[in-house]
Amino acid sequence: MKWLAKIPENLRNNPFKRTFIALLKSFFVVLLPFWVFSGTTKHFANVSTEDYRKSEQQYLIGLLSEISGNSEPERYFGKEFKALADIPFPSEVFNKRLEQILTDYPDALSVSLYDTGGAAIALPFLPVLSKVVSQRYLECVKDPSLTSKYERFLIRFSGYAGAHRILGAYPNSVVSIGTAHDNHWGGWFQLKDESGTKTGEFIVFIGKKGVSGEKLVEKAIMKARLVHGKNYRFAWQNPVSPDELMPPGHGFPKDAIDTVKTMPYGENVFSYKNQCGGKIFSEDGAAIIGLRSYPIEVDTVYSMISLLLTVTALISFILLIPVFLGITSFVPGLKLKMSALIIFGVNLPLALLLITGVADREEREKILVNNYEQQNILELNRIDEGVDMILEI
Repeated sequence: MKWLAKIPENLRNNPFKRTFIALLKSFFVVLLPFWVFSGTTKHFANVSTEDYRKSEQQYLIGLLSEISGNSEPERYFGKEFKALADIPFPSEVFNKRLEQILTDYPDALSVSLYDTGGAAIALPFLPVLSKVVSQRYLECVKDPSLTSKYERFLIRFSGYAGAHRILGAYPNSVVSIGTAHDNHWGGWFQLKDESGTKTGEFIVFIGKKGVSGEKLVEKAIMKARLVHGKNYRFAWQNPVSPDELMPPGHGFPKDAIDTVKTMPYGENVFSYKNQCGGKIFSEDGAAIIGLRSYPIEVDTVYSMISLLLTVTALISFILLIPVFLGITSFVPGLKLKMSALIIFGVNLPLALLLITGVADREEREKILVNNYEQQNILELNRIDEGVDMILEI
């Protein structure tokens, strides 16, 4: 490159024309490739960010579903009593833990404790039950063939004639035993000592009236906060009081609460200041809400590529403008000519083809999804019409 000591004569004679031609050349040589490659980078950055947003939303909905599941009495008490059964028995630790559980739910739980021979064990904090009735019930749980023999004890002890069969079929877990009586759930658990030798067992019944759905939701949320509280915020919302989120210390800004309140019916995800949010309903109708603590940001790789493209384009523009104006001269070598041929003859068309192809694919996907949703709606309408006809008959 050779710098000239003075401005060329043709530039002095026709400054506007030569400047326009120089800018036009710069557009095709520098700006057009920059816009194409920058647009391609931005498109893929947006696609990558949106995919990451969707994956985060799905993960958050999964966490909320887990919280909702953990707030269901069957699963919640199943974990509680499974953990209790894992404590060596007899031991002071076991007694304290059992007493604590009974204290937390005084009107919901009924526990009968037995030794290895099936004899009822009395503890100071356990209610006094008929030893004969409870022991006969345990015998029926272990051997359902005794049902007819001790039938008079079954309903008296559990409220159901067949609950013992369910308990016996699913040991060491809390299961649903019916809804006709206040006792909706029950479980039969084996107890062992530190060496793993069986040392006893217990039967628990859980009453519906004594179980607070709100209390279970709060406990499930507090456990989720301990595990995921660094990256997510959790709270629950009573449909009767939508302006208030619980439990205290949830960390939701008021604007985020307003966003949740304005969510369309049927939607379970929302966005607040580029942070992913989600909402699902528990079995009791409480809305469980989650919000990502940090906003979704563009991958740094795409930011670095965009910066590199911008710097390259700026330097190229500064260096080539004097050449296009005729102030300096520059004779490209074979390698530079081949690189330019590849950029303008191959890369640019491929980039344009890629952008249009991706845009066409996304549009086709939207059309297919919309058609699929419309088909589902029509199918549901036909099902509803069929149900209505059956009910009319």
